[in-house]
Amino acid sequence: MAVIGQAVLQTKATMNSGTPDTGYINAYNATAGQINANLRALSLCNVGANLMVQKVDSSGNSVVFTCAGSDEFDNGTTTVALTAPGEARTLQVVSLDNGATKFWKVVNSMVAQAIPTGTRSVTNYVAEYHAGVSVPAGATGATVTVIGGGGGGGSGRRGASSTVRNGGSGGGGGGFCERYVPAAQMGATYTVDAGARGTGGGAMGTNGTNGNNGGDGGPSYVVFAGGFAIAEAGGAAGMGGTAAATSDVGGGRGRGAMIAGGTGGMGCDSFQGPGTAWDSSASSWVYDSIDTGFRGHSIGPGGGGGGSGITTGNAAAKGGNGADCSFSAQYGGAGGVVGGAAPTSGDAAKSGTPGGGAGGGAGKVSGSGNPGANATGYGGGGGGGGASVDGSLSGSGGNGGPGHVRIVWEF
Repeated sequence: MAVIGQAVLQTKATMNSGTPDTGYINAYNATAGQINANLRALSLCNVGANLMVQKVDSSGNSVVFTCAGSDEFDNGTTTVALTAPGEARTLQVVSLDNGATKFWKVVNSMVAQAIPTGTRSVTNYVAEYHAGVSVPAGATGATVTVIGGGGGGGSGRRGASSTVRNGGSGGGGGGFCERYVPAAQMGATYTVDAGARGTGGGAMGTNGTNGNNGGDGGPSYVVFAGGFAIAEAGGAAGMGGTAAATSDVGGGRGRGAMIAGGTGGMGCDSFQGPGTAWDSSASSWVYDSIDTGFRGHSIGPGGGGGGSGITTGNAAAKGGNGADCSFSAQYGGAGGVVGGAAPTSGDAAKSGTPGGGAGGGAGKVSGSGNPGANATGYGGGGGGGGASVDGSLSGSGGNGGPGHVRIVWEF
């Protein structure tokens, strides 16, 4: 039997009809019903040509391939069928007489094995969108965690010597929630969107101008075809620094349907820096009600620290710290130090875990203002940028942390 070396198979887009191509992995989705497809005529194929056909959906519908005309498989049959989710066959053109007569031959078979009951698998999405994703076969339920994207920090003001130049405020943290989905509410597919991070406001290059606002974080959600849906908003943007005698720009608000993220720190001048009346560190407390008053807010992603500014006396201050998320032991970044260390981003991202906010930048009386740090934890707010004197760039705002969706499948 003559067999020529196989070609390396390439992938192609999933199909719901049509002839499979040699040299490719041909994936078929039979969710809408049984698929009947013809194989390419052997007279058009070289000996050794090969292809793979695979059923990629979780339905009970078959994908049936039939030989063209009088063509056959080497065992005398004329069809091959894929019936199980994940089932695949590799087919090759072979010959018993050096190419005078050709046959199709199944040279490899693969059937997806059932996942044992009581096990779990995890799917993660970070700042990405997908529609029509198949629910894994055999899933009996899932725990879904959704975190909105963090807001970007605002940049600092650039202004003349002996004027008030406030730093940009920090971005708000994205919303956070976690819920269980029973199999009855899943259906066959789902759509998921892990929100984009909010971008930081650009450094100010024009004299005597307020800083640029950051961008809002993108919302995150999951919608199952069976009717279950869950969504969380992204954190609000931090605002650019102003020339107000006392900062009139609060940090970006944390937003969410179930648990809101932390509020970003207020941009400030050095008389309103850490330890004084207005602290540029991100808020760790929110007002709950007249009965409860202020309560600790450390479950959702942390807000970004505010950038510091420069007073009329031409003094600068340290940037604000990003807020922690003590629920997940994810800590925010430290604020930048005048003439010293740059602000930090906070803890690295961790699957299914709301992150801390990034530190704000320090103002500078000589040279460019300190940029706010970019948040790395999921949903954390970006740090605000520090202010600068005319002739030098103000500090840009930091980017918020990306939105995140985690699905823990149960079988």
